[in-house]
Amino acid sequence: MIAALSLFGLSSIIGAAVTLTQMTAVSLELQDRVDALALSSALAVRDGATDDELAAKADAAFAELSSGVAGSGGATASVVSPSTAEVSATMSREVEVVLGGLFGMESVRVERSARAVALGGDPVCLHILSSDQPAAFSRLGASTLEANNCVAQVNSVSDQALDSRGAAGGVNALRTLVSGTGERATGFNPEPEFGAPAVADPYASKMDWPSPAPCDSSGYSVKRSRLTIQPGVICGDLDLQTGAEVVLAPGVHVITGNLAMGAGASLIAEDVTLVFVGETSRIDITSQSQARFVAPTEGPWEGVAVAVKPQPDEQVSTIQGGGGFDLTGVLYMPSQQLYLTGGGELGEPTEDLRMIVVNRLDLRGNGRVWLNSVGSPIRTASGVRLTE
Repeated sequence: MIAALSLFGLSSIIGAAVTLTQMTAVSLELQDRVDALALSSALAVRDGATDDELAAKADAAFAELSSGVAGSGGATASVVSPSTAEVSATMSREVEVVLGGLFGMESVRVERSARAVALGGDPVCLHILSSDQPAAFSRLGASTLEANNCVAQVNSVSDQALDSRGAAGGVNALRTLVSGTGERATGFNPEPEFGAPAVADPYASKMDWPSPAPCDSSGYSVKRSRLTIQPGVICGDLDLQTGAEVVLAPGVHVITGNLAMGAGASLIAEDVTLVFVGETSRIDITSQSQARFVAPTEGPWEGVAVAVKPQPDEQVSTIQGGGGFDLTGVLYMPSQQLYLTGGGELGEPTEDLRMIVVNRLDLRGNGRVWLNSVGSPIRTASGVRLTE
């Protein structure tokens, strides 16, 4: 009897060991399969897959399982968030318990789950190009950036790429992607995603920069008068002082110097691209001025309202939006740090393209800046990753 009981105990131990080994094998295979199901389903949702198509994908993934009791268990894939193409997947299988009939437990259920989100393909409306500088994107005070349908992309790999401080305001974007990190990054909704791939500047190879010669004028200094300027090359500054009312006729206006607008000045540039080609060209627009930039809708400069040719050293431009500053199109300043305050028309929602491409952005004041990516040629890097 003692021998029989010993044999029974030994058989139970061996059976439990065999079952545990099989459960481990099934568990590992389930996790691999459900991870793959979640990843592929997230990509499918991003591409418009229906619930029926996700169910078929789950059935096909389960059919490939090799371990466990044949025909047992199942798999599901369901959408968590269609806007971010996030998917949750589960997969289960029964494992036969060796000698389990003696204990009334013939099988054990093993279940594993995973979540994945599809990345990439999102339109960019704020593109910060600096590859390694700290505070590449700085937001101070109560300033607010609204980019609800597009991405703020920060290419800097610095461990202080973001510097966002202030009790009010914030950055409300579809996503904020940062190649580096940010020790002082508060006020983001949703939270920034660090370690993201950099996105190349698509304009860098497309811009056909015009020659700064021959000159059509040696520059303009306008005060308390009205002036209409035809397209051409301005070899010097465009300086608008108090009482100046300047209209830029449709076309391409090339400037070798700076644009300066003082209090009480007005500048209308509709169906215009303002191209700066000087090595130190800058923009300085005060909050008490009125400026309206609307990019052309066709031609080689389609969609670009202001473009600054890449410069050997970083320059600093300032645009204060407290007055009537408005922008429709792209503000392209790839080698400049832009100090930008909100307010004016820039602080109102728009259904048109309003995009900023700069080396660094310093958002200040207590105003609001609205951006919109409609028609943006810049997209985030593609990919998919597990979140759980």
